[in-house]
Amino acid sequence: MTHSIILLRELLSRLTKKELVLLKKKIASNPDSEGVRTGRSKKLVNLLLSNPEFTSTKIEREIYGGPNHAAFSKLIERTIERIDKIFLNFNRDSVQFYSERNYTFFSLKRKLLILQIRFLRGIEFEISLQFEKIISLSKKYELYEILIEALIVKQRYAVLHKGQNAIDHIEKKIIKYDEIRKKIQRARGLWTNLAARINRSISSDDYKDDLARAVSILKSDFAETNSATICYFYFFLEVESHHIVRKYEEAEVFLKKALNLIMGNSSLYTLARHSDVLINLSNNNIFLGKFQLAKEQALKARELIDLRSENSDITFEVEFFARFYNGEIDNAAKIIEEIYHTTRLRNSPFLFSKRAYLFACIKTIQGDIRRSNELMLDVKAIEKDKSGWNIGRRVLTIINCIEAGEFESADLKVMNLEKYLKRITKMHNVRKRNIIIFRILLKLMNEGFDFQKTYKRRKKYFELLEGNDPDYKWNIKSPELIIFHEWFKGKIKQKSK
Repeated sequence: MTHSIILLRELLSRLTKKELVLLKKKIASNPDSEGVRTGRSKKLVNLLLSNPEFTSTKIEREIYGGPNHAAFSKLIERTIERIDKIFLNFNRDSVQFYSERNYTFFSLKRKLLILQIRFLRGIEFEISLQFEKIISLSKKYELYEILIEALIVKQRYAVLHKGQNAIDHIEKKIIKYDEIRKKIQRARGLWTNLAARINRSISSDDYKDDLARAVSILKSDFAETNSATICYFYFFLEVESHHIVRKYEEAEVFLKKALNLIMGNSSLYTLARHSDVLINLSNNNIFLGKFQLAKEQALKARELIDLRSENSDITFEVEFFARFYNGEIDNAAKIIEEIYHTTRLRNSPFLFSKRAYLFACIKTIQGDIRRSNELMLDVKAIEKDKSGWNIGRRVLTIINCIEAGEFESADLKVMNLEKYLKRITKMHNVRKRNIIIFRILLKLMNEGFDFQKTYKRRKKYFELLEGNDPDYKWNIKSPELIIFHEWFKGKIKQKSK
């Protein structure tokens, strides 16, 4: 019963005003149970809408005066069924809720079901014409599952009313469109699987070969089918291919092509896809240093999606980076704190750990070392990224020790970092920048944490860190949210005051 009441709450929260009015009318005009009008359905809906914190036990007692589990369970199920019927009986008003593509999908599904029922009952008036309309719209919106199903029913009709040539002609169409459907499904599958791997991977080495193969397949399939859907997924794979080699201008070209594609193609456009392209443009603009534009695009992307979804957290994370690099530290801090808490409730250990780490960095910047250290207890999952996030985590703990004046602890953590780097360099490719940072920290420790003296004696190292050599330069959106050489020079300024 608990799951049913949770579902009912969710359904009620997603109803439009018109749908809610319709539900209340249905409740008012139908008895709660066999011929009995008790008003319990109405009371159930009103309690859920007006008292979102009420437990199922509390609601059950309000309605029945005490425990009545069987009756309460049936009452909930009947109310859910009424809402489902409202969903099925959608009309043109639903276009504001669904995209045109999704509205067409549901409309054609419903229309095809009705025609099949008519056909089974022997009602064939204008049935061929109706099938042609469904087939035509299905092709336009690339809804090939519906198109093939319509062709199969049309073929059954042709068996009764047409000759063998007509049946064979339809069969060829079924084969043709099924091949296109399979290629679209392959494109969707390749993108979905790669996107999941990209989100989980700690290095592009984990997937770059498979990505290259997928790009080749989708490019060929698009040339063969001219499918807008395949083209959409192909563009996104090209974007990722260019990100791997840090060609962000080229990635932007493909993202703009993807935006033009969905905005000009009703077979593709959905709010979710529009949001996906905008958030990827926003992320790409962070790499290009266009932080204000990135922030604006992240905000636009969020307007298009459900704020309770995981994609909403992604828009917030990208906005966090845009605001942080734009110098809006306080606003960035509020954002990362919010998604740190929301991600805790989701089954995403790596994302939660990553956001806890970013939040910890912010707290260090704000001088709240105690809170930063507390947050570092939540970053276990990112330790799997041996040569990236885990090194960032270890450096941050050293920085926190230094900021707190805990120099003995800092000594121990620097030595632990030395052992760690010796161990992982045998199996992983560690960036030269991270090696240089360690050497500076080791020298700092040996100089009794005299920042001025260490800087003078390791000036060449700092020149490398501040230069443009790809092996040594700082990378945006890397684990190094606190730019090491800037932090170090800031400590020198503090000591000189």
